[in-house]
Amino acid sequence: DQDEWFFVREGEFLFQVGDDRFRLTAGDSILGPRKVPHTFATISDTGTLMIMYQPAGTIEQFFLDGCRLVKPTAADWQALHRAHGMEIVGPPLRVG
Repeated sequence: DQDEWFFVREGEFLFQVGDDRFRLTAGDSILGPRKVPHTFATISDTGTLMIMYQPAGTIEQFFLDGCRLVKPTAADWQALHRAHGMEIVGPPLRVG
């Protein structure tokens, strides 16, 4: 239920928004619209993103709850996402 805007501060990232893939580097940004599956992967040794959510909804609680998971399973991650209105819809993004 949120739009997500990503701004690359450092490093290089691969994003997928819907069926489209994009390589972003420092200074680039991209929108992950609500209701459109989107994901990203760091493709450099290090990277820093700034992410903004609109509306914020329960995203802060999502991160707090995620920090409490110890050795989470795939089912734990799915449950966490669902509890905050998100769905994991595919395998992790692969680079290459």
